[in-house]
Amino acid sequence: MQYQRLVVRRGKNRATVAVAHSMLIAIYHVLQGVEFHDLGANYYTQFNREKKINSYLKQLEKLGVNIPDDVLRCAILEGVA
Repeated sequence: MQYQRLVVRRGKNRATVAVAHSMLIAIYHVLQGVEFHDLGANYYTQFNREKKINSYLKQLEKLGVNIPDDVLRCAILEGVA
């Protein structure tokens, strides 16, 4: 998942190095005996929520999809978007 997020912005080589770096850090902590604490599947998706929503809305507009403002407001407030 990390690779797919990074390859779009940084390119294949940098995304590969970033994933390898994350793996090395995880391996280091395992070898040091640090207790594992799972951050959860949604850990990375909770950052910059509004920025992501605006990005998705722009992509939809490029595809020709118009979403009424009242639907957007409702979805954002409920956390559906």
